[in-house]
Parts: sequence; C-alpha cells; structure tokens
Amino acid sequence: MTRVPTVEEQVIVTLWETPELLSEIPHLEPVHFPTYEKVFSYIKECFLRKQKPMVALLPLSLREQVAELLDTVPPVGVEELRACAERLTHDFLRSELQRLGKWLSQGGDGVSTPTLITLTYQRLDRLMRVSGVELATWETLQKQYLSWLREREHDPEIAGIIGIPEIETLIGGLRVGSLVTVLAPTGGGKTSFGVQIAALSTLKGYPTLFLSLEMTETQIMSRLYGFLTGASSYLFWTGDLSTLTDEQRQRWEQIQHIPLPFYLSTAWTVDEVLKAVIVAKQRYGARLIILDYLQKVDVGRSQERRELEVATVARHLKQIALKHKVCIVAMSQINNEKEARTRESRVIEHESDVLLLLRENPHNPSEMVLQLRKNRMGQTDQVTVMWDAATCRFGDPFTIEGIIVERLNKK
Repeated sequence: MTRVPTVEEQVIVTLWETPELLSEIPHLEPVHFPTYEKVFSYIKECFLRKQKPMVALLPLSLREQVAELLDTVPPVGVEELRACAERLTHDFLRSELQRLGKWLSQGGDGVSTPTLITLTYQRLDRLMRVSGVELATWETLQKQYLSWLREREHDPEIAGIIGIPEIETLIGGLRVGSLVTVLAPTGGGKTSFGVQIAALSTLKGYPTLFLSLEMTETQIMSRLYGFLTGASSYLFWTGDLSTLTDEQRQRWEQIQHIPLPFYLSTAWTVDEVLKAVIVAKQRYGARLIILDYLQKVDVGRSQERRELEVATVARHLKQIALKHKVCIVAMSQINNEKEARTRESRVIEHESDVLLLLRENPHNPSEMVLQLRKNRMGQTDQVTVMWDAATCRFGDPFTIEGIIVERLNKK
C-alpha cells in the first residue's frame, strides 16, 4: 500500500525543487516543521544565497531520509503549496495555543498578574509573527514615511520610467505595488510602448522583466535594437543591416558591449507569471514587469464568460504587484477603437491603478494621443506625443536620445 505523504513532506520536497517559492510563503519558519526543521533551515539558506540545495551538503543523519523523500514524494503546485503552508501554520498554532492554555491554567508559573499579562502578550505577538500576520504600528509607519520623504530623490518605490514626462508627472512614476494597464487596438502600438518602457528603464539601471506572449525573442530584440539605434526595427528583423547609416552602425556596435539589466521570458498561465516574477526579482532584482499582453494569460481553469477570465487575471496581477513589490505594466487589447472600451476593459479598469489608452491621431499619423483614463493617485488628462512606428518611439526624440547617449557615454 502506497504511503500518503504528509503535508510537511510535500512542502519540503516542493521547496527543495524550487527554493524561489519561499517568496510565496515567507512567514514559514523552522518551528513549523516538527520533523524537517534542519532541512527547512538549509533550504532557506540556499534560497537566500541563490543556490540549489544538494543532498550531499546535509548532515549525514539526514541524507538518506531526504534522498528517499525526494524519490518518492512529488512536488506540488503553487496553490497547493500555499494550502499546505496554511495547514502547517494551523497545526503549529494549535499546538502552541494548547501549551499556552496549559501554562495559563497553571497560574503562569506563579508570576505576578502584570508579568503574566506581559508574558502572555509576548507569546501571542510571537505567534502572530510566525503565522504570517503582522501589523505595522503608527510609530513604524510614520518612521518609514519620514524616511521616504528625506530620500525621495532616490525613491526606492520607483521601478522604471516611461520616457514621457507629462504622463510620469501625472501618475508619479512607475511605482512598485501598482498595476498599469495600457489599452490599444490591434496594431495600435502596445508592444512598441512596452519596448520603449523596457529600453529606457534598463538604460537608467532599472532591472526589467519582459513577458512576451505573442512575439519571438528575435522579434522583441529587433524592436529593441531599432529603438536603441534609431533605425527601422524591420532591418533588424530581416537581418539586412546594409542600409544602416554610419551613425546607426556605430550605435549598434556600441550597444553590443553594454550589459543591460533586461530579461525576457514567456508565461502562459498566472502561475507561470508569478514564478517568472519571483525568479526575476530574487535573482536579478527586477521590480518592473512588462506583460505583453493581458488577454493572452490563461487562468488555468475554465470560466463561464471570457470577461470573468480576464478579470481573474487582472486581479492576480494586482495581487502579485502588491505582494512582491513590483510594478506591472500590462498591455491590453481593445476590439473597438471607436468605443475604445470593451466589457473586458471595464473589468480590467477595476483592478488597475493606472489606465492608459493609446490612439493614433487620425489627422497626423506621426502623432499618438495618450489618454490617462484612470489615475488612482492623481488627475486624469491626455497628451499628444510624437510617434515613430518604425523605431517604436513615443515622445520627444531629444529626450529619448539624451537617455541613450548618457548610457553609452557611461564608463
């Protein structure tokens, strides 16, 4: 008869295979593991050092036990891992509360009433911390805010830049914890807008993860090289660089020798998006995530209506942004340019902190109208900027060139 693995064993095996998932259950501590306390401590140490756990590095008394565990118990998915962690937390709490109740029923070892109250509070406070529930006090909040005010010129909440000062001033920049949704019709510049944000942010030193769900690596790189050189991205897509000007070719050669913090991946499901975000943040410090595009993400289970699926994806993206302190810029397609709002767009709007609509100026194809439809922390407005589809550039060309040249000249 096959032995059913315990919840503790399932968590250990899953974290051993993917230590990055510790970010999903950060409140777990060695005390939650009655049998594998030392193994969990080792996994957590490997996670912090960005290393892969190895059985050979465990104490001799644990190697055989863990090796057999890894051979017989399969890892679980992210949602099941969270459920297992919740179960471990409940079991630990139940045990500790029983001990606390027994201690109190015995008079708290004969201590005075004030001391008994203090000790009880301390024990309960510890239980709250290891259970994933921790409340920030007014003193802590005020201290953090005052520190942020003093250091706002080097604001750690800023995750990247758009390159259009009028928009950035209105929304306060691309900040961690926020979901910025960019709406555009088919062929309306969604990917190009994402490419600009990625290129300018990495040039400024902000590590950026680009999740592409409809373009190949070659297509994305072609657009990035077009943006950075000022040449048509089509030339880099076809591989025919013979028509590049001397200046563009020189720029192209310079770029090849610059290490930029840009990372590309695909993610077809919400869980894959989550995993990519965790890996990008833990391994490379990425706090800006660009998703191209939202409607392509699969929730992993069938919904009765398409708008419910999209609403679920948008809600998960907002949760990921808040929980993992990243800024997510999600591209979203609209089907009707005249109405510029579908049922899907309406449900997305509820979760978004910022909703930005891209529309070509019908009277001038070299201009793009950027309408700020929703701005949770400020006013809404619209601006008209220059637009070059060939190079994927939005906004003032001198501003864009200035950022590129500044980075090229940096030693």
